[in-house]
Amino acid sequence: MKNQQLGNSKWIYEKDNNQRELAILDCLSIRGVASYDHIVAYTKLTEHPVRDAIKYLMAPPIGFPPLIRTINVALPGQRGRSVLAYVLTDEGACSLGDQYRRAPTLTENSETAHALMEMNIFISAMQASLTAEVEKVIPYDKNHNVRLDVLINNGVIFEIEQRAGVNNISRITNKLIGYTRFFNSTSSKHISSKVRVLFGLSSTDQETIKNWQYVFTSVSQKYGKLPFELYWQDLNNFIDNPSWDSLMGFKLLEPSNQNMVQMESDCIETTADTVNKFPPFVQRNTVDLFELNLVMSILKPSISKERNFWSVNRKSLFELMESIYDGSHYKGGPVETESAFPVSSLNILHSFLHLHQNANLLKQLQFGYKDVKQGQFRGIIFFRNALTHFYWDVFLKYFSFGRNGPLEVWVCVPSMDDERSDIYTKVRIKNQSLLSGKGLQEHLSLEHLERSLEWVLDALFLYADELGLITDNRGKGKSR
Repeated sequence: MKNQQLGNSKWIYEKDNNQRELAILDCLSIRGVASYDHIVAYTKLTEHPVRDAIKYLMAPPIGFPPLIRTINVALPGQRGRSVLAYVLTDEGACSLGDQYRRAPTLTENSETAHALMEMNIFISAMQASLTAEVEKVIPYDKNHNVRLDVLINNGVIFEIEQRAGVNNISRITNKLIGYTRFFNSTSSKHISSKVRVLFGLSSTDQETIKNWQYVFTSVSQKYGKLPFELYWQDLNNFIDNPSWDSLMGFKLLEPSNQNMVQMESDCIETTADTVNKFPPFVQRNTVDLFELNLVMSILKPSISKERNFWSVNRKSLFELMESIYDGSHYKGGPVETESAFPVSSLNILHSFLHLHQNANLLKQLQFGYKDVKQGQFRGIIFFRNALTHFYWDVFLKYFSFGRNGPLEVWVCVPSMDDERSDIYTKVRIKNQSLLSGKGLQEHLSLEHLERSLEWVLDALFLYADELGLITDNRGKGKSR
């Protein structure tokens, strides 16, 4: 039935006097979505013809599929009611091209809001007699490309951004690294290196610009002076008073004032081409700890503890574990004085495991936990072996650690006269070369680092439910 409807999607071309409807579809073809004001500005039609054509596209004669539908979109930074937008249906998308074409998904408000804000810039540029390309893809180097939100007159980039919290750090980092590579390539020679970023933010937002500054500073420290500059402005202010030929109204994105970690001078970037030369068992362990440390260093202030010695060398895992452990386990804290449940540490560990860039780790832990549970019912030897495998061959292996080295991890079974009655983990760091890196040994003791990793490993089993490691038969995290 669906395929039959898609086959009937070209019915609009058989309609007499269909210029109005085709003009509206042409407007929607730019980004898949548009507001009423966008449609009026683009088609240059008056109110009544636009409304009649929209009604016809949404409710065609019996037997023909609708080509557009409506959706309510809450735009950030805009007061009042949500915006009523018009979105292409799959049949509407097919009517614009071959039968396999599909409309943009646009299932989340943030995605649809982003598309509408891109249309704001497109229409504003069109009214200024400028050429604008939305979601422009430019290839560069080998097998790389950069996607630009809006490119004006083939030379000026406008990026549209919304609220950016901790979970968006990975995306921002990848975007800035992508810009760095693009502007270092010959494909950027006709593109202005002064990138305009338009933020659609609520008046209460206090973190987005800071997080962009933080990431910009961190990427600069990793790659050196960046070959581009970021200039930002509130999107609504720009729409009210657009400046296309100058940076009037824009502010230079200044580096963060926070103390950032100096990256090691011999840090070598691992490119996709380099990784592909490695065998599969090496490729799966190429984890970008720089990015993970960046995310965790932004999470840390939420527990009112500052540590300013993050780096990308071998010590990174221990620093991550320490930041998680210290969330609840500090001198005079409720865990120490009142035997409180370690809520802060678990919240940080949960956030860490569910970061987008840790998706593979989370899946491996969820799968590995099933083996642990099975081993628990097969006797103490099998249980201990399953836990050892879980810690070494899933969690630690993900961060490129292997057995029989200076890092030792035991799963301990208590004896009858032991002070503990449960199975627990012991960690020993035999060689301080694991902790190489400026600053770490001055601040932390080996015992504290060992205790931090012990707690995290134990937590993966003891608090598996709270951490989202228990899944149903379909592999989804168990709802609580």
